[in-house]
Amino acid sequence: MILSGNNPISSPSSGANVCSALREQEQKNLSLNLPSEMARALATAADALKAVAIALGSGNALPGVTNPLPAHDDAITVTECWNEVLRSKIRAGKSDDYLRNLRIHIRKFSQATGNAALRNVTVRTVEKWIEGLPVNDRTRKGHLDSVRLLFNFALLRGYVKTNPASVVELPPDASLTEPVTIHTVKEVAKVLHSTRQADPNMMRFLAVRYFAGLRASEAQRCVIQLERGFIEVPAKVAKTRRRRLVPIQPALSEWLKMGGALPLRDLNTRLARVGALAGVPWHRNVTRHTFCSYHLAQWQNAAKTALEAGHSEEMLFGHYRELVTAKDAAAFWELTPARAESLANEP
Repeated sequence: MILSGNNPISSPSSGANVCSALREQEQKNLSLNLPSEMARALATAADALKAVAIALGSGNALPGVTNPLPAHDDAITVTECWNEVLRSKIRAGKSDDYLRNLRIHIRKFSQATGNAALRNVTVRTVEKWIEGLPVNDRTRKGHLDSVRLLFNFALLRGYVKTNPASVVELPPDASLTEPVTIHTVKEVAKVLHSTRQADPNMMRFLAVRYFAGLRASEAQRCVIQLERGFIEVPAKVAKTRRRRLVPIQPALSEWLKMGGALPLRDLNTRLARVGALAGVPWHRNVTRHTFCSYHLAQWQNAAKTALEAGHSEEMLFGHYRELVTAKDAAAFWELTPARAESLANEP
């Protein structure tokens, strides 16, 4: 790059060096030799290069991310902006599950829009896409939240002037008003006993979810320390990105001693068979709802239940518990494999 005369700037190793060189050269030569309009234009270019340097950090490409900005920011596409969002979230230390969901949502949106320039995406574009998704209300909201995040990111960087996704409205999520569904002690017995016979690995997975309250992704990658009496959910695995230790209650200890191995392959396929195998209704998050409900009833300590489940007390009372009796709670926490077999075989 030559700015004036024969004084070149050598190829820098980062955008920050380009910016520094531009400013130094401008101060020494440009104000004297170029019209003020050109000097201002070059100063603006220097600011833009500085922004690129900050956005790219070290300038090293990250896995799964294609390359940087197009020549003109106002023509940046959905996919190009998404690559920047991904870099940002990786640097922020977001969980693998978070990044995976975000990637899926934005890929769908990019494909639906033909990877359009961000400036050409309208409110109607987003509405038409979100309305056409063959998913439930909860999942639809997750997709919309991802697109809103994309455009908020673009707004902060000056790629767009408005966020078309911010004014898109969705109908109320019906799942938020539905009563919490949990399994009775006998239903838990049927589930665990039937999976013990048909799929010991799935039995282990479900026992961890019922008696330790772990999320599916956490149960897959937790560290079970039976001899020390707790299950570790590492920070990189936890949804909250905070390490937590969940005590192994006596009943869970007995189930873990029955064997099985984690993580599971084909988890969703195997899960789909559980309800039919046990002959009980199966609902989303039923194991986690069951844990929170029986745990709170047994120990009467919302802070303890929320801590072990890995969420807030507000979330506990709003989404994850149902009222159960003290008698049923006691029976749940005494549900060993032998007791489960007896209950499961009762008429």
